[in-house]
Amino acid sequence: MAKAVKEAAWRLILPEIRKIVREEIESTNKRIDEVNKRIVEVNKRIDDMNRKIEDMRVLMDERFKAVNDRLDALRDRFDLEKEVVALQARVRELESKLAAH
Repeated sequence: MAKAVKEAAWRLILPEIRKIVREEIESTNKRIDEVNKRIVEVNKRIDDMNRKIEDMRVLMDERFKAVNDRLDALRDRFDLEKEVVALQARVRELESKLAAH
């Protein structure tokens, strides 16, 4: 008789347990889906930010190159001016020597 009562209790309880488990699984799956959607949104924002960072890197590289080119031009100009000054000094020196003879 105890076995029959136990079996009857399981027949009453088991469907309810299955229902509870099913509801919990569905609830958990919904939460997982929501988290997955958020992850997709965050990944999109990260991708957008990475694109913006890459654009900024390219822009900064271009600006650094322009600044470096300008510095090179100024350095070349300065070197030429030094040469001109040195040549002018040499010309004055030679003129002095010629005038002395």
